[in-house]
Amino acid sequence: MTTTLMLLAGERWPQDPVADWVLLDAARRPLDTGRSDPRHWPPAQRHELVLAGSRALWLELELPPAPKREQPQLIRYALESHLARDPDLQHLTVSGRDPASARIGVLVVARSELATLLATCKALGRPLDGVRSALQLVPPARGEWVLAVLPGATAVLRTGPRAGMALDADSADSLAEWLNLQLDATTAEARPARLELRAPAGAAEPVAAALAARIELAVEEGPALEWWRLGPDAANLLHGEFAPAHGGDEWWRSLRKPAMLAAGAAGVWLLAQAGLVLVDGREERMLRERGERLAAEALPGQPLLDPRMQLRRAHERALQAHGQLAAGDLLSLLDAALEAGAPQPRALRYEDGRLTLELAGVPPTELLARLDARGMAVRAEGSKLIVAARP
Repeated sequence: MTTTLMLLAGERWPQDPVADWVLLDAARRPLDTGRSDPRHWPPAQRHELVLAGSRALWLELELPPAPKREQPQLIRYALESHLARDPDLQHLTVSGRDPASARIGVLVVARSELATLLATCKALGRPLDGVRSALQLVPPARGEWVLAVLPGATAVLRTGPRAGMALDADSADSLAEWLNLQLDATTAEARPARLELRAPAGAAEPVAAALAARIELAVEEGPALEWWRLGPDAANLLHGEFAPAHGGDEWWRSLRKPAMLAAGAAGVWLLAQAGLVLVDGREERMLRERGERLAAEALPGQPLLDPRMQLRRAHERALQAHGQLAAGDLLSLLDAALEAGAPQPRALRYEDGRLTLELAGVPPTELLARLDARGMAVRAEGSKLIVAARP
């Protein structure tokens, strides 16, 4: 039987290793629940993480009409007014569309944080098959808001089908005050008629009492909340560069015959492609000659030994001359290391285009591989991680 271990990752996990968990069977029915550190998690074939707190943002954007291939760039442009950091440093997941308009929901998670979570779970022997956001718990009905109180003093406020925000639930009174502020900032047309409160069994009573006393909105208690019971439309954040690379033998058994057919088709395709090699070679020579002509025009008076490298160095010098970051600058190298999942360094040194990070232990090989894939020249010397722009 295939089992799935669902983990609730609060804002301080994995620094605080204790996490709520539930073990599900193949039909996603609970077999066991608990709260413990990784040593006491039950074995499972699959593992999924639910992000709680402010680890993810869920924003609703309105995009202008455009071809589908241009949508990723339009989303990044639209996010620039909502995010403090560069949208290119974030991992974006489209979740929810309004067919009657151009409005879409976008889940935003820092790429460096997601890489750290994946690397941590892999190091624990719990490679992740899915990462989802608690913001997509309990969608509201029309004309209402839903407040979902989670284990670990966090909560989620759902104000629409493609909107949700994380709240601090340290006390019921502070939660009520924050809801009052949110209601005051809401237009009369968007103001809900009621608030549905969802909380784990036995935890709703003090929150309901504080809300009833402090907010001018009808409060109704819904069924006990099960944080792991996300809806079927809850997006899996593991896609693109973060897509799971692991699998099991059952996948090969189910795909063996289609793979054999695909291999036969690939053989026919290779034979057809062989006839294009000569044509491609001629086109490659033409492109190389054109590139050399363009380099000669861009770099007059310089001998062309390696045109591509010479153009790249000229571009780096132009960036620095205009006050912009080049690939070998301190901030560029540090950002690349953190995005690849490097742990917090004890000390760092930058000298002659090389950044040296002093870590608590030997840098993992996975970190070196990720930095190499990002075009960095990287090596480890004991607990030191040395990063430079690839020449």
